Amino acid sequence: MLTPPPVRTGTVLGVKLEGSNVAAKACLAIALMTALVASIVVLGASAAPSNTSDGNDTKGPLDIKRVEKLGNEKPRWTIVNFRDWRVERMWDHGYVIVNLDTFGSRRYDYYVVVRSKGTQLSATLWRDRARKDDVRIGFVESWKRNGRSVAVRIALRRLNIPKQRAFYYWQARTLYTGRDCTTVCIDVAPNKGGVQEPNPLFSPSPIPTTPVPTITPTITPSITSTPTPTPTG
Repeated sequence: MLTPPPVRTGTVLGVKLEGSNVAAKACLAIALMTALVASIVVLGASAAPSNTSDGNDTKGPLDIKRVEKLGNEKPRWTIVNFRDWRVERMWDHGYVIVNLDTFGSRRYDYYVVVRSKGTQLSATLWRDRARKDDVRIGFVESWKRNGRSVAVRIALRRLNIPKQRAFYYWQARTLYTGRDCTTVCIDVAPNKGGVQEPNPLFSPSPIPTTPVPTITPTITPSITSTPTPTPTG
């Protein structure tokens, strides 16, 4: 049996691993980290609509049916599932993630993790660093819209999006472990690549202009002849 490695300070990306069934929670947290590391952006993807659909292809209550994105500078993502679920049931069992690529690299640079705190949802924004520990930026707004969907809103000004970048990409993921998923069930939308969105903070670099030199005319001086004096006798 594979024993999960020890978890430093009892948390993984803000997910507490204390209480009953610690091993299962640790495995879910490891799967969460693995899913985030495996989030690679497919560059060169064509522009896609803000809404994306996914098939009924994953066990558990967090099987993604579609993802709706609305707004520009403070966009809202709504993840709609095929089945109803309750916030209480997701405690230590289910997570909803929105990945964001803002740098144009081959990995997502930011992500939001939505999880249950028992009776309410909590969402945190993280900076995904390639060679260092991830950094938590802070909380973001999240809420349950109905029995089978959850929404999260992110202010893009909190992200480091270069103003010279005309686009950014996003992708949604869910992870669940429970009676229907003895191993972690992971769903992704879209399944390949990310959805391209225009950067509302886009500000193209000004094109330098070469000043046109001013031509100053050169005046040629006139040669004035000096008369020869007449000799006097």
